[in-house]
Amino acid sequence: MSEDADNLEALAKGTAEGLMKPFGALITALFGPAAEEAGLLMRDYVKVFRESRMKRFFERADTMFKEQNRKPAPLPLKLLIVILENASLEDDDDLQDRWAALLVNSAGNTRANILPSMAQILKQLSSWEVMLLEVCYGALSMNSVYPYPHPERQSQLAAISGWETDLRFKHNFDQSSMGYVYDFMIMLDNLFRLGLLEKKDKDGKTDVVMTSLGCKLVELCGGIVRSKTKEWEPQ
Repeated sequence: MSEDADNLEALAKGTAEGLMKPFGALITALFGPAAEEAGLLMRDYVKVFRESRMKRFFERADTMFKEQNRKPAPLPLKLLIVILENASLEDDDDLQDRWAALLVNSAGNTRANILPSMAQILKQLSSWEVMLLEVCYGALSMNSVYPYPHPERQSQLAAISGWETDLRFKHNFDQSSMGYVYDFMIMLDNLFRLGLLEKKDKDGKTDVVMTSLGCKLVELCGGIVRSKTKEWEPQ
């Protein structure tokens, strides 16, 4: 079990050894004799939330398997556990669909698609960053994907500019303080850090391209969803 799962279990149990121990005095002061019941309430809330999210996750995965006419196959536990753990904690339906797509594409395809690293990358992405990756993937020309993916051949500056405009005027990122510029820089830096986008020098100017890793992530975590959704907008 991961550290996050251990921490969540400790919180849910409300034990003295859990995360709430440093705040024991505060909780006791706030709840008085009801402090123990408060711990039970938090445990019940977390349990109900995870069960509800897991139910939706399996419903979506089952639908995807049927729509793609694929049969599920066993997955390595180190990948399966990470997918299930993160899917049960994800409160954004669109991102949870990415976890369902990753499960379906990993369990219902060849072993070449069983890539544990993809789960570790997906858990570090926001809805808006996934949105940009799908915009970049959709902008790739036939020359960049056939017969083998060569996303580094194509600049993504226009796609990134379109994504920024979309966030500013359709998703309330526009701010008088220009703070959205900093937000965009942070998201792009995260995608560079994860190796999904890459900066390249072209004729003395900085260009941005999609990497093969970025393409594979979209194919494993977004292909099924993208084929069924005309326009995906993060919640």
